[in-house]
Amino acid sequence: MLRPALIVAASAACLLVGFSAFAAAPIAPRGAKVLTALDTNKDGFVDHSEFKVGQDMLFQRVDANHDGTISREEFNAVSQRFGGKRAANAQAADPAQAQARAAKAADRAAKLFARIDTNKDGVISRDEYLVAGDALFTRCDKNGDGRLTPGECSTRQAKVQPKQ
Repeated sequence: MLRPALIVAASAACLLVGFSAFAAAPIAPRGAKVLTALDTNKDGFVDHSEFKVGQDMLFQRVDANHDGTISREEFNAVSQRFGGKRAANAQAADPAQAQARAAKAADRAAKLFARIDTNKDGVISRDEYLVAGDALFTRCDKNGDGRLTPGECSTRQAKVQPKQ
C-alpha cells in the first residue's frame, strides 16, 4: 500500500508521507530513503521548501495525462503500484488473506482520495494536493521547527487528521 514515507516523499511525500500513511511504524527505512532524496542540500533534514519541491514533482508524476488534476484512476494506479510487492508476497503466503488485504488497501486509498478531494468533484486539483501536503508536513513536524528528520514522523501519527 502507499506509505506516508512515500506521501511525505511522494507528497514529499504525500501524501505520501502520504501514500505511506497507511503503515503503523515509523517512516524508516523507506521513509529515511525518501527524506534523504528530498534533502537536496544534504543538511540532514527536509525543510518545507524541499518538501514542496518533492510534492510538486510527485504531483506531476501522478498526473499521468498532465491535465492538472489527479483522477481516481491515476491515484489508484499509483496506489496499486506501491502495494504490488506487498500484495505479491501476501498472495504467495495465503491467497485469501492477500485478497482481504487488497480490499483493505483499496478502501484506504479511496478514503485518502476522498480526504484530499475537499471540494468533492471527483479529482484532486494541484491546490487540494498542496494543501494536503502542507497539513501532512505540519503533522509530521512534531517539534515545530519547520524541518523533518528521519524518525520524526510515524505513519500512524501522520494519518491522524486534526479535528476541524
